[in-house]
Amino acid sequence: MSIIVKIFRWIIRILSLISIAAIIYLSLETDAGTSVSTREEGLLYAFFPVGVVIGMLFGWWFEGIGGLITLTSLIGLYITHYIFYGDFPKELDTLILSSPGLLFILFSIFTFNYRHRNMY
Repeated sequence: MSIIVKIFRWIIRILSLISIAAIIYLSLETDAGTSVSTREEGLLYAFFPVGVVIGMLFGWWFEGIGGLITLTSLIGLYITHYIFYGDFPKELDTLILSSPGLLFILFSIFTFNYRHRNMY
């Protein structure tokens, strides 16, 4: 495996760890003393932060799958928020904190030919 590929893989992994730590910190800070009180909030919470964190953890071993889980969770969050509240979330933190998932997808796409060319 090329050293450049390894470096990019580790950069994305480190960014995902930073994002996961920030997501956990923000979740604990904003939810201190409160709980998910409605079904809508529970579903939104399942998409972000739970689904996004699970996707980024999967991305450590399976970049494409982990990235797709993260992206699917983010899309689910936006669709669900729109259905329940009539608008999309206005905060950019969800997009910024989920960005390593997109990087996992891009890494998987760009290294697909490299991985399969060197298999045989």
